[in-house]
Amino acid sequence: MQNKIINMETLVIDVNSKEDKKVFTTLAKRLHLKMRVITQSEKEDLGLALAIEEGLKSGYVDEKTVMNTPVGLRL
Repeated sequence: MQNKIINMETLVIDVNSKEDKKVFTTLAKRLHLKMRVITQSEKEDLGLALAIEEGLKSGYVDEKTVMNTPVGLRL
C-alpha cells in the first residue's frame, strides 16, 4: 500500500461584516472544514511573527520599517 502525503494549508480571510462572517462560517461547516475566529490580539501576533520571519530571511529589517508596519495582517 502506498502512503499518500496530504499537504494542508491555512487560509486566512479578513471579513468586513457580520454577514460575510456568517457566509464563510456556514460554508466552512458545510464543507466540513476546520474553522475558528481569531482575536485582534492573535491577528497582531501573527503579523509580528510574519515580519520577524521576513527579517530572518532577508537578514535585516530596520527598526523604522518594523515600527511603521501596520499592526495586523496584510491580506
